[in-house]
Amino acid sequence: MKATELWDTVIWLINILLALAIMAFSFLFILIPSQRVDGLVSIEKLRASTSGDDDIPETPRREADWFRSTWESRFSQPEAPPPERPVVTPGKVYGYLGQMGKDGAILEVKASKEQKVYQVGQRTEPEGFLIVENLSNGVWIEYKDGAGKPARIFLNEKGETGAAGPAAGAGSAAPAGAAQGSAPAPAPAGGRGAAAAPGGGGGVPAGAGGGAAAAPPEGGVTVDPQDPNHFLVAAAQREFVFENEERLSKEVELFPYAPDGKPQGLRIKGMVADAQAQKFGLKVEDIVKKVNGTAVDSLTKIPELFRDQNLRAQTSFVVELERAGRTVELRFDIR
Repeated sequence: MKATELWDTVIWLINILLALAIMAFSFLFILIPSQRVDGLVSIEKLRASTSGDDDIPETPRREADWFRSTWESRFSQPEAPPPERPVVTPGKVYGYLGQMGKDGAILEVKASKEQKVYQVGQRTEPEGFLIVENLSNGVWIEYKDGAGKPARIFLNEKGETGAAGPAAGAGSAAPAGAAQGSAPAPAPAGGRGAAAAPGGGGGVPAGAGGGAAAAPPEGGVTVDPQDPNHFLVAAAQREFVFENEERLSKEVELFPYAPDGKPQGLRIKGMVADAQAQKFGLKVEDIVKKVNGTAVDSLTKIPELFRDQNLRAQTSFVVELERAGRTVELRFDIR
């Protein structure tokens, strides 16, 4: 036999051996597992259609269980733990500016410098932080921790001074070193805070929720208009105004007015029916700029004015505002 013929014979035998090896591989790793899968499916269907394993013959049941455990141990991948949720605490989003009445907390969005007023029982938007308790020097806010469980933090002018932890029951104390105030009763949930858009955009009442107008002093309305911009006001009406900051703040929808990013006043975006502000000549879309010469360029100015004893003792008040592009002064004389 020639060398070339011998070599061709060897190549032919090698090809045959390779073909046999491929056939054996297919039989062992494809055909048999597929048959076992079919058998497993049949067993599962039989289980579903009968009362349980007792109605399945012993050998097929053991074979199906063996194949399931073998398949899972060799080919299944362990499930990766869910990724940990990033924790966004209220202090990373908001700064605390002060109170608006007893129940209202004035918060400032750090990124945009927008001011918002939220009442106890309301949730911030869009984060969903819950205002739990409003104290004289800060506010307790509830949020979700990394595991999605409720946690609380105390926010005041210094930032997050309360340690984050599980949500406590009502009546949480302020962190050590912080003077406590009276804890207000929760307001009905579901209202929204007043967003202070720099350009004077839309929103909802600064005190939250709206509601009926505050009742005037005994004897009825005691504001006597002399002309559209001049009013005589009874002393009892003045005292009523200064003693009802919270009730009156809920009647008017206020937004800081800041064209070009520079605060220039507070815009009145809406009022409840029969609001006291209407009796004093104020109108929707008025931009209040000054009260007796004091600039009103932030929501925090409102509680400051209500608590200013020197202002309260005045016998005349001048409110400077912008109305339809014109500067208007409203004068109030106490009689």
